[in-house]
Amino acid sequence: MLTSKVNWLDILLWKLKAKRIQHTSDLFVIYPKSLPLGDFILWLGHASFYLRIKGVGILLDPVFGDIPLHKRLIPLPLDPQSLQVDLILISHGHYDHLDLASLALFNVPIVTPTGLGRYIPHRRTIELGWWEEVEVEGVRIRALPAKHWHQRSLFDRNRALWCSFSIEELFFCGDSAYSNHFRDIGKKCRIDTALLPIGAYEPRHIMAENHMDPQQAYQAFLDLRAKRFIPYHYGTFILSDEPVEEPLRWIEELAIEDGRIQILQPGEWSLLEIAP
Repeated sequence: MLTSKVNWLDILLWKLKAKRIQHTSDLFVIYPKSLPLGDFILWLGHASFYLRIKGVGILLDPVFGDIPLHKRLIPLPLDPQSLQVDLILISHGHYDHLDLASLALFNVPIVTPTGLGRYIPHRRTIELGWWEEVEVEGVRIRALPAKHWHQRSLFDRNRALWCSFSIEELFFCGDSAYSNHFRDIGKKCRIDTALLPIGAYEPRHIMAENHMDPQQAYQAFLDLRAKRFIPYHYGTFILSDEPVEEPLRWIEELAIEDGRIQILQPGEWSLLEIAP
């Protein structure tokens, strides 16, 4: 099992000493007046995406407002209730990925890793273990490994699974530290576009077990053998010690060297190529 090691004493000492100085984001929010026809993906900020595949509207880890102890730094680029939403995917139970207030806006099926459905009352949930697959509305969804962990209260550590997903040929990482599971996924799955997190990586002695920095995310992209890399998980909430603007600047430098990295602004969309 790919489980992150969490030292609560280290985390407590870090929280007591941490200085939160930077409270603004360099992200430029785009307010789309219309959305394209066909298959596309749109970044809503942090780990939240909206995509349309084969005419099916899908939300990934929707979080539309503040989360406990953390204020959202940027506004939503659009009204989520204006979107056609047929399905929601939740990668794991942390509050910046599973937000019950956001889920309450929609009455649609929700695909989760094993055990997470109990945290989402009054909703139809479809639970998957790693490497398990389901087809919903003609869209193939597969739960895949991630190196992370689960917790929403003091006494439920790892009582639910966490995962990444493939949605047809699109890969959504959720949250993960870097590990050799990306190579395993790349060998078994055909991936066109890889959505990979690049923020919340400092201090490294704590965060290396939980999140990737931009260089590690780029290596994960190479391991996955994907054709395109879209970064996320930065600029929306202050969750760690690196300056808010640092992940974006770092990934911009990598994008100069490799044109397969496509950086979206919140509210910006990009077309998807989905095999029939």
